[in-house]
Amino acid sequence: MPWQLAATLAVGSGVMAAGQQRAAGQAARSEARLQAIEIRKQRFGIEEIALQQQQQLFANFSELINTNAAVAAYMGRTDRSIRAIQKQEAEKYSTDVRRVQSQKRREIDKLGSQALTMERRGDTAREVASYNANATLFSSLGSAAMIYGLGS
Repeated sequence: MPWQLAATLAVGSGVMAAGQQRAAGQAARSEARLQAIEIRKQRFGIEEIALQQQQQLFANFSELINTNAAVAAYMGRTDRSIRAIQKQEAEKYSTDVRRVQSQKRREIDKLGSQALTMERRGDTAREVASYNANATLFSSLGSAAMIYGLGS
């Protein structure tokens, strides 16, 4: 009879330990997913900063075009020279906007990679915990089998 109790305790403790290991793995996975969500939320901040930079670029561009037009009118320049200056400034503005957009895309892609890495870490932690739980179960079953074999 005492060997049956010992075998039951070995199996019971193994089942409880395995359950705790699985729960810890699931908790690690859930935490990693929450962190990935927080990382992805940073995208909105990046988009807002890029929008503000574009608005500032546009304001500077508009001010420069208006200033050039006023100076040209004051100095008596021709329409052709004004258009050449405006074209040059428009090209510069366009380049600056593309640079801001490119930087925004790179930063958003970087955040996406970080979030994916975080999710994979959580998945890996869950899998490792599951393997450890299975090992614990098999170990406790082996101990119970040995106890059972000694008791018979």
